[in-house]
Order: sequence, then C-alpha cells, then structure tokens
Amino acid sequence: MKYSKKNQLFLSSLFASLLLAGICNTASAAVLFSDNFNDGNLDGWTFQTLPGDGSNFVPETVNFIGGNGVLEMNSIRNENNRIGMVMPGASYSDYTVSSRIQFVSNTGGTGPTDGIIGRAQNSGSFYDFSVAGVNNNEAVLRRFVNGTQNVLATYDLSSPIGLGNWYDLSMNFSGNRIRTYLNGDLIFNLTDSAYSSGGFGVHTAARKSYYDNFSVKTLSTGNDLPPEPRQEPTPTLNSNNLVFYTHGWNTSQNTWDNGIWSEMGDALRGAVDGNEWQVFGADWTEISSGLRGGPVQAVNRARELGEAYGKVMADKNYDQIHLIAHSAGSQFITTAASMVKEFSPQTKIHLTFLDPYAPTEQYSQAYGINPDWTGVNWAENYSSRDATGGLTYLELPRARNVDVSTFGNTHRGPVEFYIDTIKDPNNLAWENYGFQRSLESGGWPASTSGSYPLGNYWEVLGGGPPAELGLSSFRIDSAQDVDNVPHAKSDAVQVSGSAIDIPTFSPAWISMLLDVTDPVNFITFDVEFLSEVGAEGLLAMYWDGEVVSTIDERYTLSGNNSYTMWLSGIMEPGTYELAFRLDPFTGVQSRVLLDNIQTGFAVVPEPSSLALCAICGLLFANRSRKAGLGRVQL
Repeated sequence: MKYSKKNQLFLSSLFASLLLAGICNTASAAVLFSDNFNDGNLDGWTFQTLPGDGSNFVPETVNFIGGNGVLEMNSIRNENNRIGMVMPGASYSDYTVSSRIQFVSNTGGTGPTDGIIGRAQNSGSFYDFSVAGVNNNEAVLRRFVNGTQNVLATYDLSSPIGLGNWYDLSMNFSGNRIRTYLNGDLIFNLTDSAYSSGGFGVHTAARKSYYDNFSVKTLSTGNDLPPEPRQEPTPTLNSNNLVFYTHGWNTSQNTWDNGIWSEMGDALRGAVDGNEWQVFGADWTEISSGLRGGPVQAVNRARELGEAYGKVMADKNYDQIHLIAHSAGSQFITTAASMVKEFSPQTKIHLTFLDPYAPTEQYSQAYGINPDWTGVNWAENYSSRDATGGLTYLELPRARNVDVSTFGNTHRGPVEFYIDTIKDPNNLAWENYGFQRSLESGGWPASTSGSYPLGNYWEVLGGGPPAELGLSSFRIDSAQDVDNVPHAKSDAVQVSGSAIDIPTFSPAWISMLLDVTDPVNFITFDVEFLSEVGAEGLLAMYWDGEVVSTIDERYTLSGNNSYTMWLSGIMEPGTYELAFRLDPFTGVQSRVLLDNIQTGFAVVPEPSSLALCAICGLLFANRSRKAGLGRVQL
C-alpha cells in the first residue's frame, strides 16, 4: 500500500503493509493425485479385471464431450469388474478420494456397479463405494479381500440413478472411520480396521460409464496453514473533522498519483477550511489490482481495510466525518462507517457513493445509513448508466439516489461529476447536488431536514426516467454440518453440528473437506469473538491452501457478525478444502465461535468481460481526464 506525500498528514503510516505480505501465501498442496483427463492420456493409471483373466473387455480410453476429457470405462460381462488403480499399496492413510460419475448405458448388471476405491493394497484388496444396483437405487460400501467382496453397509436411494446424469461420489478415511458422500450428502459413516492405508482408483461393472474430476486430497494441519501478518497502526491525527476518499478495483498507481484521484484530493483540499477539516485519500491500488477473482475479491480487501481504518477513526472521536468512495471502495467506507458508529456514536457521518459496486443485493442493501443510526447522518449515491450495468447502477434504500448520467455515462462519470461540483459549486446544472450537500461545505442541514429523503427513489439530473437494471442473482447453500464433514483440527477446537469453537494460546486451526456439487464462488459464515479483554486474535480463512481473507479481532463489531468471503474464481463441482486458523498476538487467550458456514454462488462478470467496460467507456465518454482512461475501475 502506498501513500502520496500529499496525504501523509492523516494515518501517514497506517498499515503501510497491511495484509500485503501474506495475501498470496498458500499452504502446502493437499492434493495427492488428480486427473481431469483433459490431457487425453491415462498416465499413472493401471486397469485390470476382477475376477477373471480380463480376456473379454473393452479397453479404457479418454473420450471428449464438448471439449472436456472424461475417462470412459466399459465392462461388458456381468462377472467382470473393471477397476482402474493408482498407486495400489501406497502408504497414504487419511485422505478423501472423489470423482464425478455418469452412467451411459446398462449391460445387464444385477448389483452395485460404479464407484470409487480407496486404501487399495492391490487389484483385489480395497474399499469400494459404489452406486446403482439392480433397480439403480442402491449405494453400497464394500471391502474386497483378494477379489472376494464383503458388504459393510447398504443404502436405498430415494431417487434411482439415471442414465446421462452426473453424480459426485467421495469417500473419506480418517483412522478407522470411513465416511462416504453422494452429491454432498452423507451416506455411510462407520468404522473398519482391515486396511489402514493404500492406493486409490475407480471401479465399474456391467455397464459403460464416464469418470471426471478424479482427485485425492489430504487435510492440512496448522503447520500447513501459513500465519498471516498484521501491521500495527501508528496514525498522526491533527484535526477534529475528516474528509476521506478512496478508489475501487483495478485503479492504476498512475491514476491515483497523477490522474483523477489526485485531482479529487487537490479539489477537496482547496475547498475546505484546513484548520477544521483534514483531507485524506486511501491508496490501496497495490492490493486491489491483479486479483484472480477480480472485483469480488477486491471487496474482501475493502472489508478488511474498512474495519482497520474505521477503528482508528473511531478512536479519534471525530466530530464529523465525510467518507467518499468509488465502486468497490463502497464496501471500504460502509465497513468503516459501521466501526465509527459503534465505537464513536456521537460522530456525524456523511457517506458519498460514486457508482458503487455490489456483487449481490446483500451489498446494495447494506450500503448507506443503517436504520438504527440517529437522524444526524446522511448518505448519497451518484450513479451513471454505463457499461457495467446493474453491478454499479444501484438503487440504495439507505441513501439518496441521484442519476448523473447526463454529465458522463461512464463508470468514472460520477467521480468526474463530483470533482466538478467541488470546483464549480455555483453551477445551476448540479441542482444543489454533489459537494454542496456535504458537511464541510455547509449544505448539511438541508440534507438531513427531510428535503432530500433516503430510499427507493431516483433524482435524475437533467430530467428523464432512471434506468431499470437488476442485480445479479445468487444462491446460498445450506449450512455445513461440520460434525459429518471430513475434518482435522487442533486439540482445543470443539465442533458441534454447524458450530466451531476455536480457543487459542498458540495457533489453533480446523480444516475440512467439502464436496461441492454446484458452482461456488463465495463462502459466508457467522463470527463472534468471545475473548477476554486484552486478546488480539487474527482469524484467517483458507480455500485449498490459499489465504482468502482475514478478520482482526481488534477491528470487529461486538456480538455475532456475518461475513462473506469471495473466492479467487468459480469453483466447479469437486472436493475442496476449507480451513481456518486463529493466531494470538498477546498473552490473553483469543477465542472465536464460527457458525453457519455456507457455500454460495453469484452471477458476476469475469475480469475479462469487465475489461470491455473500459472500451465502452471510451466510446461513449463525452470528455476525458488527464490519466487513467484505459482501465475499468470497480
């Protein structure tokens, strides 16, 4: 994170490297083997027939369906079980083997047919979890010993297995406990001690089937999860009132230092009484750009920074604060405002959103003034009808909504509009909106008197109706029953149903394997710190060994709070590791309660498609600024 010299009066060294050193750290890979068969070969696999000599079979091959590689297995005799093995007799003990399976055709089988293999000693001795059966409605867990099967458990499925459908199977080994899952649902949970380690593979009998996304994963331990650093804030504060502004995703360093945001800072400093108001711009370009997940991951960073900055602002006990943000920076100032309101309730807060970015409706509902805040606070939203569509043209129920498209129908248009209202405050075209409505300009009483109410109403400057644009749809799955999900943890961690209690004097952790049956791109969960006074814990969340986001106990609201963590992209169906680690930073024990862990999916554009918005902005912009027109900034 970098700050220009102009902005070092306030928070001059606040988190100069906040969350930077560990953002890209990854845990050691927990994948023992994986194959999506897209390379067209079967390297590493060996195939055999059990029982019999294998003289009558169709060779396995890689087939391509719509460009996606799959393993095709075809057993044509009822008495032959075709098995594909990887590293039989290996020393791997605790792991989860998973695969997608599609039944293509029946060939007259009478028993459970297709499944996955684990802890294989050789081609005749292993555990097997299979589905189908004579009526295509049975699941079975078996132990094979030298080619002879022993049924450990059977289960009647509520719906028959259908041809042409994909099914997700996984089998987890932890000590002598075996858990199996079908489409994410727990089917078997039992103990057997015949085999303590071994290889893995797939199995078919009496039909033609496809296999895809085969993987074998182990659970990380606390040592595999890298601790996240934190930076101590050392702010320099020198006034009673603050104007704070920040950018969104994908803002370049040049745009911040020399372009439109430098112009914003200069305009604000020239318009306020420097003896009463301090102007500070927060530059987080270094950690908001280059994220694989694009703007949704920038929202993670914005929340982290908003908590830290907001607590520092609250500790100052300002009389008045004006928070201004563009696009993904809206999450930054919304979080900061919530921190200020809890820890410094007497502070007046003015929020200005400039084309705010909201991945889902949950965000647009939260942006603005909370209902339980007093009437001396106010929020405004200036949006334009640009190429980003409903992602940034948002009707905020907790803000005054103003359409400024007439002054520039690009994503950066509202920023340009606001700068112009600072530089030319008497221009009648602004209709008394923009900087004139701010605390520092003296327009505050009219804003809070009821003349400019908040809510579901658009003021369209220049006339005309507002655009009708909807928000992205999203899905939230049911809460994980952690008790019945394969997991590993440090000794002090307690699990009860969907709740996880993590206390620590040293690093404490829990890792779990989730069977994802539908695309996922975010995780949501509830967090409540239950520590004694003086504790300063840092909770980090990991997805497949990669740090997703952190929660610093020093900068959290009291009570139970819900968090949404955006992943680095869309996770297709498969098995993934979700992990948490809690680190203490004082001698006082930190303790956190996690609950209602849910996966979810929201339809958001990929970074590549958002880049096209920059081109659209160039085509339709009615003017340009001196820098930064080549990139869309969210």
